[in-house]
Amino acid sequence: MLELALTEKASITLEYNQQLAVKPQLILGDLSVILTTANTPAEMENEREAVIGSKEKWLHMTSADTLGFDAESKLLKLVSLFYPEQNLVPSSLTNIEKVEGLPKLSKYSEDFQLEPFQYRYYHLEGNILLCFNDEFAQASKLIEVSVSKDFSLFFSDDLYCGWGLYHPENFIDTDPESLRDAFDLITDENFDKIINEDKDVLQQIAALHNRINASSALAQWLFDLADRYYNKEEMNRLFKKASGRKT
Repeated sequence: MLELALTEKASITLEYNQQLAVKPQLILGDLSVILTTANTPAEMENEREAVIGSKEKWLHMTSADTLGFDAESKLLKLVSLFYPEQNLVPSSLTNIEKVEGLPKLSKYSEDFQLEPFQYRYYHLEGNILLCFNDEFAQASKLIEVSVSKDFSLFFSDDLYCGWGLYHPENFIDTDPESLRDAFDLITDENFDKIINEDKDVLQQIAALHNRINASSALAQWLFDLADRYYNKEEMNRLFKKASGRKT
């Protein structure tokens, strides 16, 4: 039986040919991807409290990724992961062994925790948003565990090293090229410039916003991000107004 490590304190096996039935959610404002059966924030908080595994605790000042498992069956039930704003191209994405299965917690410590990964890469050819660490970036071979139709976990040398969301543009009503351009533009480096009201970055954000579907979640996110730091006169001059949106 294949055993894969999430951390030194936690391992999983796989229930082959089983998957989570829920669709992923890409939450641009929170920089997160979520798979949950909950329909409201309150329901999700209740679900988070009920599961075991790695999960963010409100007392912690730093973010933690959530892989939550059912307390009885030990099967994966809740996923809530943060993605970074630092882009990196992995060395290779060709040698990947893909299996379909639902992770089952087999060995764990009560206090194990998963830190968000430090890199992201929107692989346009594979139509997948990847978030990963150095081990993934340098791996010569990867195991991809398809957890749901559009979401996978990745392992290098049987250790968890990344995750991927397929067709991310479908979840925010945009096209792949525009989403790639947004990830290329909104980075840690440029975010520092946004905070300091850099005019060149504002013009780039406005240009991207104005060429895509103005009512999409991506356009709204770009507008809200700029609106948080730049003055209203500049916003009104540069941004096309979406129907129903106040500026």
